Amino acid sequence: MDRAVQRTMLDMLAAAYPEAIDLHTAMPATPDDAILREASYLRGSGLIDWEDSDLMGYPNRAEMVTITPTGLDYLQDDGGVSRALSTVTIGKRWSSG
Repeated sequence: MDRAVQRTMLDMLAAAYPEAIDLHTAMPATPDDAILREASYLRGSGLIDWEDSDLMGYPNRAEMVTITPTGLDYLQDDGGVSRALSTVTIGKRWSSG
């Protein structure tokens, strides 16, 4: 896994949100197989998504990719809304007895 490529993808997608971008066009210096590998990992983690396509015989090319709300929250220092929604507060009941 190439964390630098993953971070570049997430940052580009966050800047474009809510629009989708073609990572192959946006990252011309990165080989297509590396884009697909890293994007597939991020997609499997729920951080990005795209419509599956079969363009010119290349299935699942990671075209028109969007960042998910979870992906946006992942980039936030505080974990964003996802962290706030998953916070569990534990309290102690006091009884007089």
